[in-house]
Parts: sequence; structure tokens; C-alpha cells
Amino acid sequence: MQQIKVYKYYFSKLLSILLTIVLVLSCFVLSGCSKDEDDGSGHTFTYALESNPKNLDPQIASDKPSLMIIENMFLGLMTFDKDNNLVCGAARDYDVSDDGLRYHFDLRDDCMWYSKDGTSKKVTAHDFVFAFKRIFNPVTMSPYRETFSFLQNAEKIINGEADYSELGVYAINSTELVFYLDEADSEFLYLLTTSPAMPCNKDFFDSTKARYGLDEQSVISNGAFYITQWFYDKYGSDNLIYMQKNYLNSEYDRVYPYLLKFTIKKNTADVYEQFKNETSDCVIADNGFKKTLTGSNTYDKYQSKSLGIIFNMNTKLDSTVRKALILGIDREKLKSSLNDYYAPAYGLLPASLGNAALRYREKYDETGLDIYSESSELSQSEAQKFSDQYDSEPSVMVLQSMDSGFMNQVVAQWQENLNLFISLDYVDDQEYYERLENGDYIFALAEIDSVNNSACSYLNDVISQLNMQESKENKFMSLTHEYKTDLSDDSMDILYEAENEILNESNFIPVFYKNEFLVSKNEIKDLIFNPFSGQINFRYAKFFD
Repeated sequence: MQQIKVYKYYFSKLLSILLTIVLVLSCFVLSGCSKDEDDGSGHTFTYALESNPKNLDPQIASDKPSLMIIENMFLGLMTFDKDNNLVCGAARDYDVSDDGLRYHFDLRDDCMWYSKDGTSKKVTAHDFVFAFKRIFNPVTMSPYRETFSFLQNAEKIINGEADYSELGVYAINSTELVFYLDEADSEFLYLLTTSPAMPCNKDFFDSTKARYGLDEQSVISNGAFYITQWFYDKYGSDNLIYMQKNYLNSEYDRVYPYLLKFTIKKNTADVYEQFKNETSDCVIADNGFKKTLTGSNTYDKYQSKSLGIIFNMNTKLDSTVRKALILGIDREKLKSSLNDYYAPAYGLLPASLGNAALRYREKYDETGLDIYSESSELSQSEAQKFSDQYDSEPSVMVLQSMDSGFMNQVVAQWQENLNLFISLDYVDDQEYYERLENGDYIFALAEIDSVNNSACSYLNDVISQLNMQESKENKFMSLTHEYKTDLSDDSMDILYEAENEILNESNFIPVFYKNEFLVSKNEIKDLIFNPFSGQINFRYAKFFD
């Protein structure tokens, strides 16, 4: 048996090498592959995935390697241009009713499906209807039903009161599509850029016989690139996905690279090693890896996570003490001792969050949140009362693997400013998550993150991760819901009110925002990166020698 595995490994490796040679040779044969030195087009970009994509079915996929491929293979009704502005994608135009309950889309007639076997056909409104009904078809088991629960009849379908065929999305003809909503949603257009909103061609889907999205024969592209090879052998090391420029879809919106080569690694360490060896063009890096890099690279910084201290909801923490803990941290003083991986956090929403073209933090200064107008003073009796409720000195549980040296300064400031003595309890990953799940902690340093690049979705994820969503009538949920259904120019005032309320009453003490870096070779321009989903769109990527 072991000998068979060895033979299988070497055969797969040889096959991979031969296929690679064929692709490289074809690049010289095909006239369209020639690199244009003046505009950076024609380059083959290489990127390392940390694992094999689980499923390239957009209505199901949720893991980052799958979403990365889907981002470059599909095009939704809406998309982002090279300046990261929300624009029409497969749609030519759209209009919205005054009450926000009806969206009418006119589709382009030159957005084409294309696959490895040469299949080509126009993308139609029926492809989007089929895709959205698949989300709500119980057979699909899509994790995205709640994401689009505002669509007409969606809640009834989820509750088993209506059939998925009754979803409020209709094709008037092949190029006209209408969505009806049960309630307005200010983020609907943004959601149309995400994976579950990608179209699905029913004829091709049926032809795959339940293998849709699972191999290179069972995928079809309506985006910038299509898959020519998806090779994965768990016993081998030369696993990869090749994607080639979709010429049919480049005429309308130019695709600059000729090929994308995604190598499939086994872990993040292997991904980092490939970039250090200069065999990949870009990498999403944390600060630990960034500090190991030498030479000249381009570093694009994105503020994508909130890092703070949560406390156990069963802990009887007086509101005066809780506010004192927030105000008792001199964040600017901490900032002077940190690298550019962290930024001081006064609120909950990191700066890279966007709402269409408007950046939330450009309009709302977090240092102006209500709580920072209060006093941080804590009387001796209040400090003593806090200490007396614990049998031993309270501690903050911290992951050993987390870059968290600044926490020593935080607890020192609490001691100096508030006369509160709180220690640090460093634990390994397994113990940390077990204790977090079991509620076996008093305080814990935690990351709050989201896969959605929208302020409201992020805040809802904060509410969920801090266990504050008791019901839809919960005031936190009500405020974010009010924001989503408000289509006026002043709607973001409601979001700011929600952030205020959560900060005033939640079990979260903001400390820092965590930055993430897209590191690329200096010769590369115009990568589009979503730091929340981890997707890089290569459509406009250019390489200049």
C-alpha cells in the first residue's frame, strides 16, 4: 500500500510538471499572451493558498481559499472598480424604488460564461434567479440564507411557511431582473458583490450531476478568469490551480493578467515561505511575518480587526468599574511603544470598513464617543469592592501565540490610574478556546472580526460575538436594523448611535485595532484587496519591469 502511494505521488508530480510546461509553452504560442511592457499587462501572477479550496460553488463556499478563487472567477450584478468604488458589474444599469423595496436591473448582453471545454453562452437574468433561489433551497444547505433574509418571502421560506420558489426575485426576460424586498436594506447593493450573489447557470449546474464546484470539469466562469487546471493530491507537494484570462469578458472591462497561478500549500507558514523565496507575487501578512521580510516590497496597510478585553457576562462588574477600565487606559501613551501593526482603539469599528464610497471613520471621530466625556476616577471603596468579589487576583486570559506585549502596560496603567490589580494569564490555543466556550474566565483579550466590509454588518457581528443579541427587539439590534432600513443621507448617524450604545453597555473594552498588510513586489500595481474576506481581485493587476 505504501508503495502504491509513492508511485501515485511521483506520477502526480510528473503530471503536474508536464501540465505546467504545456501552459508555459502555450503562453508563447498564443499571440494574446505577449506581455505589454508599457501598460503592465500580460503577466502571470502567482499566489499561494494556505489550503485546497473546499468548494467553488458560490452559494455554499465560505473558506478563504475558495472565496479567493470565486472572486476571480465570477462577476456579480455589482462589483468594485480599480479605485474600490461600487459600480455595475454584470448589470448595465439599475434603478431603485423610492421606498427601497424594488430593485430593477438591466443586464449587459456581453457578459459571457466560459469554461475549460470551450463552452460559451451569455449570462442572463435567469442565471441570477436560479442562484438566489438555490440559496433558499433547503437541498443546497447554503449558509447565506440569513444574509438575504430581507428579500420578499425569505423569512417565510426560512421558517418553513413558504417554498423557496416563492422568493421575490424574477426575470422579466433574459436581460431584465427584478428583486422585491420585504424591508429596505441600505447594504443590498454591496451584498450583490459577495460570493452567494454570483450567478449560476442551471443547464451547466444540472450537467455536473451534483459535482458543481468540486473539480475543474464542474466549474464555469462569468468573470475575469476561468480555470484551466485544478490539481490537488494530498500526498503531493505540487498542488495548484491555473486560471486563464477570459477574453470574452475582457472586451468590456479589460483583464490585465494573462494567467493566475495559485499554488496550494498546507499551512500559513508554507505560504509565507513561498513569498520569502520570491516565488509568489504577493502575500497577506501579519506583523510577525512582516518583521522577517528583507529587501524592497510594497506594504499596503488595512485596519481590519478590533482587539479588546471582554469580560465574562456572569461576572458582576459594576458599570462604574467597567467605564473606569475603558477610560483608565492611556491609548496614546501605549501607541508610542508600538509598531505599525496596531492603532489605538477608542471605539468598535476599524477604519478600513466602508459603506459604498463613504468611509465611516472619516465622518465619525471615535474619540468623540459619549463615554470619553466622562470621568475615569474610581474611589478607593469602589476599587476595594471590585477586588473583594474575587477569591484571588483577577486576571486577563491571553493567547500565548498573540502578539500582546502591550498588555503589560495596560494592566500597569490600571494599577497606577485606578488602583486595580489585575494580572495576565497566558494560555495555549486549546485552553484559551475551551475556557472561552465554557465561560471559565474573568477577562480575556479577544479579537472581534467580520468577513463583511460594511460598518453595519461588522457591528452586528460584534453584537453576536459579545452575546448581546437576546432578541430582535434588543436595542442594539434594533439600532443596526434601523440603520439598514434607512435610505436617507443621515442614516449613518444611527450607526454612530448604535456604536455609542454598545460601548456604553457591552462587555467589551476597546484597546487597539489590528492592522493587516498586503505585501507585494514593487513592480506590481492595482491589486484590489478586501481585508475582511481576505479576497484579492487580480483583474486590473499590472506588472512593470
